[in-house]
Amino acid sequence: MNHDKETPRGKLTALNASTLDLPVNSPSPDRDAEGVVKDENYCGDGTVMSRPAPSGIEGSGRLRQKYWIKTFGCQMNLSDSERMAGALETMGYVNTEDPDDASVLVYNTCSIRDKSEQKLYSALGRQAKRKHADPNLRIVVSGCVAQQEGETLLRRVPEVDLVMGPQFSNQIDQLLEQVELGSQVCRTEAIQIVEDITTPRRDSDISAWVNIIYGCNESCTYCVVPSTRGREQSRDPDAIKKELEGLAAQGYKEVTLLGQNIDAYGRDLPGSAPDGSGRRLWTFTDLLQHIHDVEGIERIRYATSHPRYFTERLIRACAELPKVPSYPQCLSVLECACSSYSNK
Repeated sequence: MNHDKETPRGKLTALNASTLDLPVNSPSPDRDAEGVVKDENYCGDGTVMSRPAPSGIEGSGRLRQKYWIKTFGCQMNLSDSERMAGALETMGYVNTEDPDDASVLVYNTCSIRDKSEQKLYSALGRQAKRKHADPNLRIVVSGCVAQQEGETLLRRVPEVDLVMGPQFSNQIDQLLEQVELGSQVCRTEAIQIVEDITTPRRDSDISAWVNIIYGCNESCTYCVVPSTRGREQSRDPDAIKKELEGLAAQGYKEVTLLGQNIDAYGRDLPGSAPDGSGRRLWTFTDLLQHIHDVEGIERIRYATSHPRYFTERLIRACAELPKVPSYPQCLSVLECACSSYSNK
């Protein structure tokens, strides 16, 4: 493959059992009797996107072609799937829940467990057979498995048309156009994520996901995020506020701010606070205060927090800002800090 990566078609220490007053051999709530992590607590069997056709989409030709998206994993993946759905519908595709009825299949993957990768390859095997009978079928693998496997996935399942990391979710339309030129496409290189101008196809008419920071700079031994979603990249605070204003104008009442390490927001943004404290110009606390006055948005939630960056200033802001439901979110971080980590 050339440099553009296109080719011609051919827990740290867990709670001690005695702390929970459980027998020593009692299974953890997230594991079965044999100690195997339960699928439903991680990637599970995935979620198939279900959307009514947008108004005005009726027509002929491509306007009748359909896309199918199956999402595995976290809220970030669900948000990425909404963005890809928006791009595909802009191209004229409509959603279907039946993969055999779709001309574009998207598997938005999670790599937290090896079993999820095995499920992906099993599904691809079934659709690869279909592609031999229908060369116009387009098979797309996105998300964290795509980022990890890259060109290896194309070699293992050559029927796949497009492999793309999560940083390219808002470019699926452009990448499919490259596929139409007769190439397999693999895009997994690190990029500077630009402001997303796509219009996500939201899963709800009331609550919306809003990405505020991508990637993670931590190096936890059990986590693949830094290698699959890259280094931290914080969005511009004014762009985030503008997105919330747009959501409010559409009638949305609640937003969930997303980031793999959300309270590290702003570490990569320039500037220092003007109060001489030495604090960065933008922190997650500052962002919450910046967006809190968006008229029409009544609740501001967020996920996922890291105890290291959950400061006293942030706790105070959660208590003082009426739109931020502080109790469940602060409690989850404190429980995590107290029960899921070891100081050894």
